[in-house]
Amino acid sequence: PSLIYDKFLKGLNRSARTTLKNQVDKEFRKNGLRVKTVAAHGLSLEHLPVIYSHECRSYNFLLAPIVSFLRFLSSSIMTGYRDEYRIDGRLVAYSQFIIKGSTLRAMWFYQRAEVSRYQIWFHSLRANVQRGLTMHEICTVDAGPSGNKDITRLKEKFGFETVKDWRNNSDYKGEYVRQLPREMQFLGSRCSEGKLLMCHK
Repeated sequence: PSLIYDKFLKGLNRSARTTLKNQVDKEFRKNGLRVKTVAAHGLSLEHLPVIYSHECRSYNFLLAPIVSFLRFLSSSIMTGYRDEYRIDGRLVAYSQFIIKGSTLRAMWFYQRAEVSRYQIWFHSLRANVQRGLTMHEICTVDAGPSGNKDITRLKEKFGFETVKDWRNNSDYKGEYVRQLPREMQFLGSRCSEGKLLMCHK
């Protein structure tokens, strides 16, 4: 799997390659970030302020609480797994994903505004790519909708192809993967190492 991931990295431009190989781990060490993978069985109240802080960057003070609560409800009933990011035990971000059929789909990503420069989103992207390259049952890593052109361009920079007819470009037929292999999980104290890469509009 490491050789496949190295081949993936070589296909990226120098800036993207440096981010995934060096910058992510540098920021994690500098800021004391820890990540742990947990089954996505509901959320607790500690997740709500993370979502709210994230949404405040896109919505005004009237809409942000409403949108955040709806996102909280949607995320809390979602199956799959979460990578939870903490600093000194405090939750600062989380990324939620599912594996269904032969597709790994990134579902939700939220982070507090004060950690937006800590490379957490890139760590999440790297982790899901490594899972997709390592787990034999996964043929597609779907990075989900982009929301705007800047995010679309960012995902394309990191090797994802943007497609409109995403349902016909990924296979969601089959069961959900309920048991993620231990080697594909983060344990809270280290970063685990880790086909077709795509995102859709």
